[in-house]
Amino acid sequence: MKAIKNTLGLYLVAAALASCSTKESPGPGGASECSYKVTIDGETTLPNRFGQDKIVITTSMAAESSADEGFGIRIAQAKKNTKNEAVLDAIVHGHSFSTKLAEGTYPVEFFGATSFATPGSSLFPLYGFDRNDGHNKGDLTITVVENSGQRIRMKVSGKVMKQIEVGDGAQEAGLVPVEAEITVGRKYYVETGINGALAGGGVCDCREQ
Repeated sequence: MKAIKNTLGLYLVAAALASCSTKESPGPGGASECSYKVTIDGETTLPNRFGQDKIVITTSMAAESSADEGFGIRIAQAKKNTKNEAVLDAIVHGHSFSTKLAEGTYPVEFFGATSFATPGSSLFPLYGFDRNDGHNKGDLTITVVENSGQRIRMKVSGKVMKQIEVGDGAQEAGLVPVEAEITVGRKYYVETGINGALAGGGVCDCREQ
């Protein structure tokens, strides 16, 4: 896990760092080509509730071992009257993201999120999961629903630990459900070859569902 945290984004394709801001038409089923739906602890949030949000896909590759590969998704939610963001990060261990990644379900190694429901930015409530923490701390998966020439669609599903602020510290408040869906158009994704393998990433500004 430490190797993933240290290397994630190290090989992020540089061209993908420029987020796209052109307006676009909704895709099939009314879903935008850069959109999300997040439900944490019973509260559902759609894109741009408080400002301009974005979605980031990253991947990492390590020369030593495929076990040190990983990919992650981040949703960065703008907040009112502040430069701070709420973020949702989910990281998969052992698989890099590319056009060759098979559709299917992958265990999440690490998850972290702050509240998407409030207009202001705050560390608490904090939602987290780390597979190295042992039992009874939650469980989470990412399902790659679509990895086609048109778009990338993923779902995050499971339960994570909620922490609340108590005095000057934090207290575990129990497991809460998490459901997240993201859609990123292929036009926002850039891929390159690294050490004989493919890896890619992308950034896009969110649109309405």
